[in-house]
Amino acid sequence: MTTADLCRVRTYARRFAVARGRDIDDCESAATWGYVLAGKAYKPSKGDFWTYARMRMWGCMMDLLVPKSTAPSGAPATLPSSTDAIDVREALDALPEDRRQVLEGIYVEGLSARVVAVHRGVHESRISQIRKDALARMRVALGDGYAVA
Repeated sequence: MTTADLCRVRTYARRFAVARGRDIDDCESAATWGYVLAGKAYKPSKGDFWTYARMRMWGCMMDLLVPKSTAPSGAPATLPSSTDAIDVREALDALPEDRRQVLEGIYVEGLSARVVAVHRGVHESRISQIRKDALARMRVALGDGYAVA
């Protein structure tokens, strides 16, 4: 891991921690672990390394939230299992690259559809169409047991 990589990991972790009111050191540790896992598992066929690494870092940081999480009213009493998280990641990885990038931009990185549209050089309505199609594909891939936003 280079110094530049470490700075990117720490920045990503801090944004995550601040947005969710979590301990920055814990998130930095989890993100670093996610980066290491990404480095071990990455294959060029998975696309851009940083896109892949961010997903792994996000997953490791989300794991921090599960034991401390409380279900909102109306939510199921049980939390998703790690098997569920793996299923979701596999379904996400199976999406066409443009669909996966749009979902990651909106749901993982917390970008607005407008920002994703500018980044991709398309109109915001096109991002909405891609998002809708990607979520429909995720529903099919995951089956009836999952509610996809």
